[in-house]
Amino acid sequence: MTLHVLLATVATVPVLDHVNRALLGLPESLSRKVLVAYVDEIDERVTKALAGLTIVRPLEGLEGDGAPVPDAELDLQAAARAWTVLLEGAPFETDAKYPTIVARIVESTDLADVRARLEKKKLSVVEASGLPRAVRLTETEAMARALAPFEEHFPAQKAAVEAFLRGAGPAPIDALKSAPKDYYDDPSGFLSDALTGAVERWNEKTSVKLLQLWAGLFDATASRSLDVSLGLGEEELPPELGRDRTRAFYEAALSHGIATVHAAVAARSVQAPSNWFLAPTLLATPEVFAEGTKVDLAAARTLAAQAVPKMWLDKSPTAKRKLAELIKTGSPALGAEALLAALDVVPELVEEHHIPTDDDVYKTAELAAKLDGRIPGALARTTRRWMKAASPKMFIEHAAHLLSRDPERVDKAAAWDRLLECLEASPADPFDGDAYSGPTVLEALSKPDAKAKERVAKLLADHGPALSLYYRKRFEKLLGKKPAPLPYDPKDLEGLESGLKKAIEGARAKSHAEGIKLPKGLSETAIAKHEKHLGSALPTDLRAFYRCHDGAGDDECFNGQRLFGLEDALRTRQTLLEGAGKPFDAELLPITSDGAGNHSCIVLRGKDAGQILDFDHETGRGRRLAKSFSALLKSASWAS
Repeated sequence: MTLHVLLATVATVPVLDHVNRALLGLPESLSRKVLVAYVDEIDERVTKALAGLTIVRPLEGLEGDGAPVPDAELDLQAAARAWTVLLEGAPFETDAKYPTIVARIVESTDLADVRARLEKKKLSVVEASGLPRAVRLTETEAMARALAPFEEHFPAQKAAVEAFLRGAGPAPIDALKSAPKDYYDDPSGFLSDALTGAVERWNEKTSVKLLQLWAGLFDATASRSLDVSLGLGEEELPPELGRDRTRAFYEAALSHGIATVHAAVAARSVQAPSNWFLAPTLLATPEVFAEGTKVDLAAARTLAAQAVPKMWLDKSPTAKRKLAELIKTGSPALGAEALLAALDVVPELVEEHHIPTDDDVYKTAELAAKLDGRIPGALARTTRRWMKAASPKMFIEHAAHLLSRDPERVDKAAAWDRLLECLEASPADPFDGDAYSGPTVLEALSKPDAKAKERVAKLLADHGPALSLYYRKRFEKLLGKKPAPLPYDPKDLEGLESGLKKAIEGARAKSHAEGIKLPKGLSETAIAKHEKHLGSALPTDLRAFYRCHDGAGDDECFNGQRLFGLEDALRTRQTLLEGAGKPFDAELLPITSDGAGNHSCIVLRGKDAGQILDFDHETGRGRRLAKSFSALLKSASWAS
């Protein structure tokens, strides 16, 4: 079936009818006006067909001329726009890949007359009440799809499930709950391939029994139970076209004793555009949210976030008033996500005292940042609250995430206070083993104010030796303290080629900043002895480095690897030459190790002499890492 135009009234589209009765309360004179939906490419043809009838100006027209418009008419326009959302998948005749659906309201209640005018202009027309209905599953079909997931994943429970579905046994709740898990996260997932999301196709016997089984498995204390993913059993669901599958599941779940808030959140799993409209209708019954906070605060907040008017319902004055009433209650169900959405609809009603202290930190921070322009200090006060409430480990993780991505959502003074508080309480391990987020936070913060500087100075005086090298060095720099001189004799570098001299000076400075003291160098006699054993002279730059420093100690501090002393380099080379792994070239000398059998090696002789190559214990000799040891030394990172 393809068509040009779809006709309806609010009362003949189930979703709109529910939205109207629960939320909008349109008078009958408006709810019976004809709605005309089509794709925008035939707008001119439809306009000509309806010539002589008055077309109510669309929302953009009503808002643009400044003339007062009754709330009820705006409510009707919002409902008409909402209808376009419900027509996802409608079989309109169009060549557009993503057609734009237009909904117009005719100043007429005579559907037959409107239809006749359109058909006279050779337009195909269908009334919403006459759309074809989905065919219900037969009992055989419903039973087959119900048993399929159990046969595949839980064969031991299949017989008990089948007996229950046929009315020959009790619901096997305990058996399913104790079943060994396959890839499903919880027992309600057993039914994701069994119940179709096209609720109108449900078989009155078998599908209802499946719902009863889901209701029995549902655990209101386990949030994962909400993830029922209904509809995955059908690859292609027929278009809903406003039939309201979401509300059908919601009401069915309620009939089996599922709490209102859970039934509403679970109903969002049904694949249907009506998902947009169940939660907003509940704004008319705020007690649902109040009750939800007692049953499951997380579910109540999820529902509240969905309830903020969406998809043109935010253009409805009545829907806005209902939202305002909920916000004014200050309900705990108004989590940060719901309040962020409300800022787009009724920004003047969202106040600082609404900001929850026990919700998603990132959304809370975003909300506070947006309110800060209207309510000075909201960001600072909110930042202090969530940072104080979080453990040191969670504080530093959240702060690092926000400061690296959304620094405008964090008050820097509050972050300094909490950071120093954690360091004062536990200078050696301020963040319960998290050694990475603290530096991220500190680097992102601006310079501390005078009061924070005093605390930094006292922290260094009282706990300096206990602090990690990073914090100690960073705080000393903030206070303007000059770093201690390098513990090396610059005379060691006299006579070296300038590039090599700079490379060694840089290595000394960078390693010293990380608290690494490079070992003393080897004597000329010792190096000559090792070269004799090696049977080859060392490349000039490596030889000069060993005269200054015999490697870098036992830590993996040189590009994340251990930089060998000369004796260890020779010993490792001999081991590799004698080893059973990949062949090792005699012209190579390993100078580093990553601890897993991989090395950076210097070429001792040949056309590539002096270059640094990679050696992998699984693949052997590899790519060039640097053109010389000097170049490698110059670019290396150092970390303690």
